[in-house]
Amino acid sequence: MIQALFCDLFETIVTEFDPHWKPGATIADELGVNAKLFAMEWSTRRDKRMVGGYPDFRSALRDICRALEHPVDEGVLRRIHQERLARYARVFAKIDDKVVHVLKTIKRAGLKLGLISNCTPEEVAAWHTCCLAETFDDAVFSWQVQHAEPDVSAGAI
Repeated sequence: MIQALFCDLFETIVTEFDPHWKPGATIADELGVNAKLFAMEWSTRRDKRMVGGYPDFRSALRDICRALEHPVDEGVLRRIHQERLARYARVFAKIDDKVVHVLKTIKRAGLKLGLISNCTPEEVAAWHTCCLAETFDDAVFSWQVQHAEPDVSAGAI
């Protein structure tokens, strides 16, 4: 008998896709660094970001600037961080009604609901404001537990 359902968060329960999105300045542009070098540095920090190795987004950007020997402008970092928080807050403000209906139907059927997501602190800072937060019995965010899935070093099931 099934007792619980575990879901991923991004592009399963919520989507970052915005059909009205228009390209603007990239983070590399805003920092004033080479885009290709920034992308390489960003990519090499993915695992560390997902498992809470950086306390916040600004710390990761600060680390990249230092690696690229680029001056760190705390004002720019603060602004970029606030923009990222706002972007993810919008993700949680536009939950698809069909998703809400399905999850509430599952709960009414007596199943427990769990959420598991590889994410960084700023990506889920607005989770508690989301209409779905109270629907889930528990939410596990990789940055909080210092493990991202799949993590073969954590042991196989």
